[in-house]
Amino acid sequence: MAGQAPEAADAWQLLGMCLADNDRQAQADAAFERALALVPGNAMVLRNYGVFLARYGKALREQDQPEAAEPVLRKALVLLPEQASAWVDLGVVLRLLGRIGEALAAFRKAEGMLHQRGVDRPELQDAINGVLADAGRPAEALAGARQLIVRHPQHAPGHETLSNLLWENGAELAPGEDPLGEFRAAARAQPGNRGLQLAFARMLMAARHADEALALLHPLHQREPGNALLDWLVADALDALQRHEEAAPLYAVAARSELGKSPEFLNARARHAFRTQRFDLAASCAEEAVGIDPSNQEGWSHLGTAWRLLGDEREHWLFDYERLVGYTEIVPPPGFGDLPAFLQAPAATLETMHNAGREPVNQSVRGGTQTAG
Repeated sequence: MAGQAPEAADAWQLLGMCLADNDRQAQADAAFERALALVPGNAMVLRNYGVFLARYGKALREQDQPEAAEPVLRKALVLLPEQASAWVDLGVVLRLLGRIGEALAAFRKAEGMLHQRGVDRPELQDAINGVLADAGRPAEALAGARQLIVRHPQHAPGHETLSNLLWENGAELAPGEDPLGEFRAAARAQPGNRGLQLAFARMLMAARHADEALALLHPLHQREPGNALLDWLVADALDALQRHEEAAPLYAVAARSELGKSPEFLNARARHAFRTQRFDLAASCAEEAVGIDPSNQEGWSHLGTAWRLLGDEREHWLFDYERLVGYTEIVPPPGFGDLPAFLQAPAATLETMHNAGREPVNQSVRGGTQTAG
């Protein structure tokens, strides 16, 4: 149609929409540009082009391409600035890129738009709380998290955020408060909220309360026999309690489900295999994990460890210490008299970046802190 009527803006716009529906994004973009050039400022073309770009930017974000997504989303918002969802996607992208101040501004823009429409999105407020924590403003993040669970007590991610904030910052901001207290109360008050129950079980495991997690999971597991996810969670709890013989068959059953193609599950089963000295099983799980996700760092570390324990020479290919590890002397840059004087400068900067009082609950570090974000 556009070929028969090259000056017909509607035809170019329709072509752009059809190309977009067929995932031919670059050609769709060119078609919309042609339509807009023919009728500059046309409200309908601006709207459809803006919606297309917002969807394209969101797809790039979901494909872990934040650098590519940012200009697409910004252009979408120039064309159609009232797209609250595109502002949210832009905020997510900017946060991934480490541009925390800009991310917070984008989220606030979306929040204001939704507030005018009478819409309260717990996911957005939870993201804002996370960005406030990233920005080194844990008191504001904590206040926001408390408000969120009051307004949306059923929202599991909000409870997770509150527990995480209290875990890391509670000693200073809420002395004596149990980081899991509000989460535990919500789980007890909402026994039918399955998502909340499972999220609390995971939090208990991260906080090294495997016995309480197992007690929570047991009735759920009995009510849903054959549920692979519950098999996995119960197996993790049993494994943490060193009840490895009980955990093993549950891991095996879960592995025959769709979880058998999940790198996260495969890594969990590999950890169990190491604990039970099943190094062949650990290697098998790790090989599957990196086969599915070649960039899976945990899977590669498991695989190299299993190879070493099995006497497999491929360990030296993967862990090539002579080639991949080196030593270098730090030379003080101009303006610093010696190395100790120079090291005081980055040390002072790093100190300001460690605002938490303890390690993140779901990280392996113990007795230290981690920079926000």
